[in-house]
Amino acid sequence: MRAVSVLLLVLVAIGVGVWLLGGNDDFDPNAGGSGSGGAAMKPAKDGGTRDGTAAPRPPAGGQNGVAPDAVGDGKPGARAVPTRTAVEPTAPEDLADRPTACLHVVDHLHGKPVAGAIVRRMKGGAEIGFTDEQGYVDLPLAEREQLAVIADRFLMRMAATRLGSTRAEPQPVQLVRDRWSVFHRIELRRARGGGVVSEAFVTVHPAQRGKTATNRTPAEPDPVIQRARSEDERLTNFFAGSDEAIRLQDGDTLRLTAGVAHDLDFATADGLADRRTIPAADNGRVIRIALAMGRFVHGQVRGDKGRPLDGAEITQQGGDPLALRCTTAADGRFSFGPLPNGQLTLLVRHREHEPRAFGPIATDAKPVITLRELPKSTLRGRVRRRPDLTPLQGATVSWSANAEGVMPITAVSGADGTFQLATTGDRAGRLLVSAPGCIALAELVAPGAPFENYDLLPSAMNERLEKRMTAVLAGLVVDSASRPASGVTVRWVPTSAARGVPVTGRRTISGNTLPLPLALATDSNGAFVIETDRFGPGRIEVPNGGAAASVATTAVAGKRQDGIRLKTR
Repeated sequence: MRAVSVLLLVLVAIGVGVWLLGGNDDFDPNAGGSGSGGAAMKPAKDGGTRDGTAAPRPPAGGQNGVAPDAVGDGKPGARAVPTRTAVEPTAPEDLADRPTACLHVVDHLHGKPVAGAIVRRMKGGAEIGFTDEQGYVDLPLAEREQLAVIADRFLMRMAATRLGSTRAEPQPVQLVRDRWSVFHRIELRRARGGGVVSEAFVTVHPAQRGKTATNRTPAEPDPVIQRARSEDERLTNFFAGSDEAIRLQDGDTLRLTAGVAHDLDFATADGLADRRTIPAADNGRVIRIALAMGRFVHGQVRGDKGRPLDGAEITQQGGDPLALRCTTAADGRFSFGPLPNGQLTLLVRHREHEPRAFGPIATDAKPVITLRELPKSTLRGRVRRRPDLTPLQGATVSWSANAEGVMPITAVSGADGTFQLATTGDRAGRLLVSAPGCIALAELVAPGAPFENYDLLPSAMNERLEKRMTAVLAGLVVDSASRPASGVTVRWVPTSAARGVPVTGRRTISGNTLPLPLALATDSNGAFVIETDRFGPGRIEVPNGGAAASVATTAVAGKRQDGIRLKTR
């Protein structure tokens, strides 16, 4: 069996805000984008460690993903299917188009290069490079930023990159071998027959939630080791996410925090499950996991007046290996699983009712869960991203009453994009909806207004172009001596008439249309880039610039046209 490691980050995730890199090499714990930029790592074939988020998973819960009948009259409720899937990463738009920095990663003990180490961004958690056989990695960074360097069986290190470093003069990173964690080899077997299970998903929590190991060994006299251990602890906190699962193959190794007992929940996409507690005293051993058919919670969700609730969303508090998420059927019934034998707490949400944590209950229970209806003054809605209308999680929604000195009421959209605000008064207030990478939307909305969708436009031109929302016309303006003409007004004159704004009956202040001017001035190099949603034939012109200062062209949705050349008199 192969001896590769799964780097499991088991500490509780910290909240993460906007990251600003200071003038030194110290780590900012507020770095990054989301609060769980990658809670767990799994081994790469080249010996490094990679994000262990599961690849797309088949529906769980028995044949064809249909769970057993729900409680009551035997009619099946909405099936519980795992919906979180890994998306193949795309090249970030904020990276440079060429290498701008170089790291040289070596083993601190003897100075030998470390091959296959991962370099991971703190902003968003994306992997942007792997060290070669000599330990070098070239990085296409547009600006100086904080990075994490991760390698199998080493402590994680931080690197506030130095732009301009090269292979001739690289930025050194010294990795320290991990002598302080506990490593367990995991064997996956079927409870019946003992056959090998090739793959499972696992979530890990400290057996006493919130407990972490501190001062595990005396301080090291070597300052490099001291700093490496400190950085590893910080990065573990930063990347950790208690509800994240990793993909684990038979024979893989788990890295666990020493001195802390851990609860491990295992599950497979075809419905097997098991739960195991690893004592704090265990010092690394082979652990055989016996996976049996999982259990299901069958139940019903009702309102406080007894009405069955359709579309209530149910998840498990603390997460589960398959990231299960199900919604209730029209009669309010659901089946949630597969789950290992034991107890759990369900998180139940419905857009018209207060969310509720229900439990702990047994995994074969048949509960009836009652939700309290929200007050009528509650303002509810869903934030989506245009043009795909996908729900936006983490959008900031604030409502301000039209009264001096009244603080705005703020909420954050959930995983399904929904939000709720306990608005007051009887007059319309200003609702502002914003999210990273989007144009803010502002509307006048009355307290207790009906549920609405609030759709945000992407703020990045490249994304709008990719989504065929706009076209781009780019080129150069020169003078009569063929020199670049800066500060010259260039405008797009489409043949078609402007489209009217659809009448929705809503009082939108801003953000429902793209702010795309038809005219702009050339830059210092005489260049211009005009983005437009006025498609079709037309012309690019310099007003009063002469015959050579007008070019006929066509704006095509999703297409960028370069090389347009205009000449002024």
